[in-house]
Amino acid sequence: MDMMLKRGPTWLPTVTFESDSPVELGRPIHFVATVVPTVPVTYYWQFGGPGYGTGEYTATPVYTYTEAGTYTVTVGAKHACGAGDTDVKSVTVLPLKWYVYLPLVVKTP
Repeated sequence: MDMMLKRGPTWLPTVTFESDSPVELGRPIHFVATVVPTVPVTYYWQFGGPGYGTGEYTATPVYTYTEAGTYTVTVGAKHACGAGDTDVKSVTVLPLKWYVYLPLVVKTP
């Protein structure tokens, strides 16, 4: 008797993300991950630099870097069956711009 093996789904989730990089130092960067096809996944993020944030296990985390520079950000998405994908991009945090305003002195008649 021959056994027939059934194949599981032929899809694999594909993840990509966007951000509002570049930002100035001290400003948060908002990230949005998208998975195709739309299936339930667990997200995990690595922001590649010093800072703090929220939502690192969601599709829409927010992260604030504490040093200017260019950082490599990785997002991963994993389905409960074990299938997963990652996307890697660079983000840029610009140094603060300092402005010096000199007082304007005007003599009136």
